[in-house]
Amino acid sequence: MVADKNRQSKINNKARAVGGKNGLETGFSTDSLVAGPESNAKGECMSSSNINSVFAVLSVRNQDEAVRWYANLLGRNADMIPVEGVAEWQLADSAWLQVTVDSERAGTSTAIVGVNDIEAQCRTCAEANVPYCEVVEYPGIIKMIEVIDPDGNKVAFVQDISSASRWNRCV
Repeated sequence: MVADKNRQSKINNKARAVGGKNGLETGFSTDSLVAGPESNAKGECMSSSNINSVFAVLSVRNQDEAVRWYANLLGRNADMIPVEGVAEWQLADSAWLQVTVDSERAGTSTAIVGVNDIEAQCRTCAEANVPYCEVVEYPGIIKMIEVIDPDGNKVAFVQDISSASRWNRCV
């Protein structure tokens, strides 16, 4: 029981760190985050061995402007343009950032990108002339900055500073 309360507390703290407090409100509620039970009704746990990639999708109005902006932020052109209106950057082995034209949803997306060194990310943003907010630290949890693209989408760069770099919800 104590372990479940501690796990729930960590989940709530990380969710608030990314989604709320100090002017970082995104409308994200921690009410739906639960620490347990560790398996579904069938007694199965979603296995990380079955997950092979993650895409963060950012909706934009003007594809050309957005592609230029993200290429500047990331320091390189898109790795792939699979179809008209979609550009993709591979950020890690199985992690992709996708910019796609969707005028109705433009400016409502948030991508969270894990980084090893938040200060290095600050320097990268400064060198690219991309404004970023002051580093926000949630002691023992994360350090983060946010940038806003021309459509109003947020990209949060987050450095995990907790002692356990990964959460294992399925034991």
